Amino acid sequence: MAEIDINGEDVFQWLLHAEQSQWNALVDCGLDDGVREDPLPIVAVRKDILEVRLDEPRGATATRAWAVLRQGCLVVPQVKRDLRDMIQQGLPTQVVALKNVRAWLREHGFQPDPFASDDDRLLVADILHRSETEGHLPPARERSMVYEAVMKAGQHKPAVSFFTRWLQLIEDQKYPEHDALGRLLLAVLLRHAKQPERSLDVSNVIDRAGPYLRASDHEMSMLCCHRAAAMLDLYEKTLDRALLPEARRYLNRGWAIRKGQELFLAYQRWHKLAGEKP
Repeated sequence: MAEIDINGEDVFQWLLHAEQSQWNALVDCGLDDGVREDPLPIVAVRKDILEVRLDEPRGATATRAWAVLRQGCLVVPQVKRDLRDMIQQGLPTQVVALKNVRAWLREHGFQPDPFASDDDRLLVADILHRSETEGHLPPARERSMVYEAVMKAGQHKPAVSFFTRWLQLIEDQKYPEHDALGRLLLAVLLRHAKQPERSLDVSNVIDRAGPYLRASDHEMSMLCCHRAAAMLDLYEKTLDRALLPEARRYLNRGWAIRKGQELFLAYQRWHKLAGEKP
């Protein structure tokens, strides 16, 4: 009968919280460390240590840290198949919650590991899940927290669909006015998701001043900055030099509104690409 594979992270977390008397339930199972072709039979379990039998003529043993399980799985013979239920039922509530959060993030295109902390993973998944299932627009503070978390984690591309939908909801409420902050955040995400054309489509509202776009000086300056940066991104893809004077025009416009470090760095990039000295 076929053997059963149990996720190594689950087994590791179970060991951390199980009674010592339960550890030996892993004896006669196999350790698949993700490196060797065949699993190593587990012959004993001690605090932080798995003792395994090596595939050698004399049956020598070696030790492996529990943490090795996190990169592989536990191979369980059918005779011990109840072990899977025992491990799942023995996982603490917070471990199960984090496991579910990681699964949800993966299903929606995010990579869980790059997030700065479990708090960030929980926060992002909670806000996005509620928005998705309830179809509502999260408060501005929650949108800002998601933006900061995904930017730090480099998870730009999967976040784009959520911020696109939120912008649509905001602008439906404000019609015919555009939302400067929502467009700025989405334009930046699209740039980092390597979609400069779409970023330019989002930021083109800065040429519709007056009643259609009410923006603070900071928002307008940053929209100009990232519109110019998207043009430079596109120039690096296409080498269309007509983009360079347009990018410079938006940099100058942003600088005239409000000077800042991001604009300064964008100017430096422009000079490098244009082949001119600052």
